[in-house]
Parts: sequence; C-alpha cells; structure tokens
Amino acid sequence: MRLWSQALDVPDVNADDDFFNLGGNSLRAVRMLAEISRLTNIEFETRVLYENPTPAAFHARLHD
Repeated sequence: MRLWSQALDVPDVNADDDFFNLGGNSLRAVRMLAEISRLTNIEFETRVLYENPTPAAFHARLHD
C-alpha cells in the first residue's frame, strides 16, 4: 500500500480504500501502474485499476 500512499500523496491507505475516492485521477493511475509494472515486470492497462480500485482488489487481480 506504500505505492498507493506515494501515488496519492496521502499518509495512510487501507486495503479497502478506493484509489479514486482518495484523490486519484488518470495521471496518478498511469504513474502508479508504471511503477508497479517496473517492480513486477507485468504490464497493466489503466482499466485494471478502474475495475479494481482498492489495494485489496488490485492485489487479488495481480495474483489472478
């Protein structure tokens, strides 16, 4: 959830916090997904974050 905190510039993000409700937008989404892709070597389309906007949902999708 550290990446979400950094991308959103908020101190704490919980597993069920919605990226977009915390101030996320398309630019922040692209930046965060690029960092996740760099760390995991998995490319993600932006729609994956829109469909899985919480850390818990995104994590589940990542391990799908």
